[in-house]
Amino acid sequence: MAKEMNETMTWKELTAGGTIHTAGNAENFKTGDWRVNKPIFKEDKCIQCLLCAPVCPDTSIPVK
Repeated sequence: MAKEMNETMTWKELTAGGTIHTAGNAENFKTGDWRVNKPIFKEDKCIQCLLCAPVCPDTSIPVK
């Protein structure tokens, strides 16, 4: 369990984050369910403004 933090604590006193306590436990959690729609690139609608770039997977937007 994590300790309560205060401003005088050093990094050595902090509880470690991102530790895996039991390996292979992904089946106990609901994962991979965040995407419900597949994006479709419509070249005739695109004006190359790149407003979609921050939310689109890498290299999926053809930029001219």
